[in-house]
Amino acid sequence: MNKIHPPRYRKEWDQFVPNLSYMKALNIPHDMKIVLVSASQSNLYKYQEEIVSGFNNAIHVELEGSHYIQRDHPDLITEYIKALIIN
Repeated sequence: MNKIHPPRYRKEWDQFVPNLSYMKALNIPHDMKIVLVSASQSNLYKYQEEIVSGFNNAIHVELEGSHYIQRDHPDLITEYIKALIIN
């Protein structure tokens, strides 16, 4: 059992490695624009950095906040989405 993370995050943490393998197997084009936003509260930034490694147009941002980062920073998240669509 994962004792590092609070119970509410354990299921997500336990699925992280299988999900990472799944994502890498998707053969996503390396020039696809990607924005990965991580919440500082989860302390997963260093692990999530691997998700975007190898993508030329990827950015990884860590924002202060909770698991529901879109609620903590709705304006920033909206701007990241617009940047993906418009640019």
